[in-house]
Amino acid sequence: MVKGEKRRQQILDTAEALFYQRGYENTAVQDVLDAVGLSKGGFYHHFQSKEQLLDEICDAKARTASVHASQAALETVGDAAARLNAIFDRNGLWRQDNVAFLGLLINVSGTGRNMMMRERLKEKMTQRLLPLLQQIVREGCDTHLFYTQYPVRICGILLGIINGFTDELAQYLIACAAQPPDVGEILRLLEVYRSVVERLLEAPYGSITLYQIQTLSDTCQDVWHQYVRPGAIGIGG
Repeated sequence: MVKGEKRRQQILDTAEALFYQRGYENTAVQDVLDAVGLSKGGFYHHFQSKEQLLDEICDAKARTASVHASQAALETVGDAAARLNAIFDRNGLWRQDNVAFLGLLINVSGTGRNMMMRERLKEKMTQRLLPLLQQIVREGCDTHLFYTQYPVRICGILLGIINGFTDELAQYLIACAAQPPDVGEILRLLEVYRSVVERLLEAPYGSITLYQIQTLSDTCQDVWHQYVRPGAIGIGG
């Protein structure tokens, strides 16, 4: 990576952290410049506005998620349900290599300060993942594994359900406060969303898993220890 590209990425990384710490609306371009140690001229050499920063941050995360999802679908041997499960398990937020990003989400969860960034991220994720999901759901219907009459239209709803799971699980971790998250409660929450997706697809009982419970539980424990528990280092600690 050349010097200019490294500086550009540094600006994006710094802006992302500040947007989640302070909120998008409460972060000015000058705040990013001060954190990076850059002049306004240097900033506008790379970006036209704060809005462009937000758009590129969200697009980069959505692009990475889309690549992981496509790889998961290609590498999974099995039917449409197996491929769908692989996409969510390997592409979803709740992975151990994503703990820092989850910490940023949870750091301001429920305050409303990060709402604009979260909604933009959901929009970008939907744009990139929707075609792949539609392809797999149609395949499931063609092979008589799924029986939904609306294989194209329900995929947007399906992504909304997955977003809801992320939001609710984050709120649960915050509510744990002084004690580690309970794997039984995580499993119960996952079962609610798993069964909803299964019914939406009209798929066989038990065919949809979404996440591997052990991986999900380990990730939740890591997030709690690093960002939630009393005395945790928190963001930027």
